[in-house]
Amino acid sequence: MLIKPVKINKFIKRSGYEILFLILIFAYRLFIFSQVKLFLFSDFKAYLNGIEVIARNGSIPLVDVNFLYLISYIGYFFKYILGNISYFYIFNSLLATATSLIIYLLVKDVTNNRKAGLIVFILHIIYTEFIVFSSIFYSEIIIIFILSIVLLSISKSLKVKKSYFFLFLFLILVLVNFSFYLKGTFKYLWIIILIYSLFNLKNRKLFTRLLVLSLLLYGSRYILKKMHVLPHQTKVGGKDFVFFGHTLYGGDGGEGDFIYEENRQRYIENLKKYLNEHNIDDPTMKDYNRFKMLEVRKFRQDHPFRWVQLQLYKISRLFGIVPETNSYRVLLSTTSGGHNLTIAGMLVFPIVVIILGIFFTLNPADLDKLMHNPFTVFLILMAVYFVAATSLYGHYQERYRMPIFVCFLIPLFAYNLTNFRIKDFFKSKKIVVWKTIMILLVIFIWSTQVYHVLVTRRDRYLGPDSVINQTISEEVRY
Repeated sequence: MLIKPVKINKFIKRSGYEILFLILIFAYRLFIFSQVKLFLFSDFKAYLNGIEVIARNGSIPLVDVNFLYLISYIGYFFKYILGNISYFYIFNSLLATATSLIIYLLVKDVTNNRKAGLIVFILHIIYTEFIVFSSIFYSEIIIIFILSIVLLSISKSLKVKKSYFFLFLFLILVLVNFSFYLKGTFKYLWIIILIYSLFNLKNRKLFTRLLVLSLLLYGSRYILKKMHVLPHQTKVGGKDFVFFGHTLYGGDGGEGDFIYEENRQRYIENLKKYLNEHNIDDPTMKDYNRFKMLEVRKFRQDHPFRWVQLQLYKISRLFGIVPETNSYRVLLSTTSGGHNLTIAGMLVFPIVVIILGIFFTLNPADLDKLMHNPFTVFLILMAVYFVAATSLYGHYQERYRMPIFVCFLIPLFAYNLTNFRIKDFFKSKKIVVWKTIMILLVIFIWSTQVYHVLVTRRDRYLGPDSVINQTISEEVRY
């Protein structure tokens, strides 16, 4: 029996918009890459330097204190095996484009709405931070790519036959454990899946599959760590991530560095007191860590309300309109140049549109329909998990919001848009009042952030010695 071949013209006709959007997304990323000068950013230069260490010494530890160097091996492969580091950024652009496709498939799978999936493509194009990060040597794009596959795989695994379930299970286990060579993002994923299984106690099939997945995620990581297959620290790592996130030492609060000299001096003075009180003349990393954790504990106990305020502040900054620093600097370095406020607008405008758009277009009736799909509960749990992991667990950084926007907020906004009618906004007075209050509250928070940047801390953000305007001494263009 002859198998009827799939006609290419029918495939193109059926998937023409998807193909067009994917080409546009990939081309846009390559265009940005072709225009920028790449810097050894302070956050990422260790990984670029790691490439040269591998070339010089033949290897580098996969984990060195708080650095995971698999990304350097990937960079080494493109630079020294294939012959050009630019191939890494092309690869990064391909992964990011594939992520858009996977999120499109996930939205279609959950909502059964192709139009919502197509809107995802459009929003991914205008989400500038996500576009620009293809041109930065870091693991963020790879992690978002893995997250998108894990979400889609879990969604599919709950519907397919048992034999296919085990294939998806294997894929999820491989991807999650592989991700630990790049970041610890999925460390507590097994707990989220376990919680999600409890929402499905009445559905024996879903509960069993989720429980198996949760236990295998925990068990596989535990075994691989014991076998030293997964990256493991040979030295004591610092506690800066938690320290800066739960004290007032970090910048204006919750940032990952002192930023201001008065913060550094306060740290030095308190550290000296601690070392004198404990008769420590030659402090080790363990001593520094004990001091930092003591400062965290003291702040929580002595100023509980200020600690809560700090956590709320971190969330507001995570979803704020202060431009992500590295994206800003990349766009500022484009060969055509650019004005500070113009570039800030390119980065901030998508954030404003997406967040305000979600509140404006949200319809409780449509949301109720979406909740009929049991997987929606899991997506909500994962969104909360990522917010907690990227702001509450430690210090925040604006780039940490990318997975949340790409995989959760943009799909929600896309779904809202497909069902939104302007008359629905005014259907209920209570809903109008609620939406208006939320929108005004968000605008007020953003206004305080703008005032902080342009007035209160203008020298830090826009002055001649600001991080943005500093001359980068270690500039590279491969």
